[in-house]
Amino acid sequence: DTTFNFTGLVSGATYSVQIIANDSYVTTDPSDQLDVTTTLLPASGLHVTDRTENSVSLAWDAPANALISGYRIESRTVTNPGSACLALANIDCPADASDWQDVDEVDANTTSFTVSDITPCISKSGGVGALTPCPVTQYRVVAFNDNVQADPSNTVTADVAFNAPGAVTGLTATVTASGI
Repeated sequence: DTTFNFTGLVSGATYSVQIIANDSYVTTDPSDQLDVTTTLLPASGLHVTDRTENSVSLAWDAPANALISGYRIESRTVTNPGSACLALANIDCPADASDWQDVDEVDANTTSFTVSDITPCISKSGGVGALTPCPVTQYRVVAFNDNVQADPSNTVTADVAFNAPGAVTGLTATVTASGI
């Protein structure tokens, strides 16, 4: 048999393999060494845990049995998301040629991150009864080590929670001879 299946390997680790053939009469010299890096499994379960007027908090699950140095948090702006994208907060919305940008990196023991200092967007009127939608922001997480990076996690769409000012109450007017 000329094949062998290694089991129990760590995701994202590099292994060195050499072959030595032997039978009851002779043992060969070792073959050339082959270095093989296993595929690094991605982070999963990315979700939004909190939103404020200027931040979005994210959390994810670490891949099991993986050699990870850290996670890179990435974002992109979707300028024309469409109604289906806005209605569902975790689908992969079209990006309108906006590429993923690095937000920050965290170490392998960290599985949450808060993106802060976000400026909220207020929809602008595009005419009578029409609003120009604000762009939405998508986030994803990429696990990495010194040798390889994983495929990105699932994508979530999240924006800051904009709290519009409440209605004015307690307003009074006094009518005088010269006007209000």
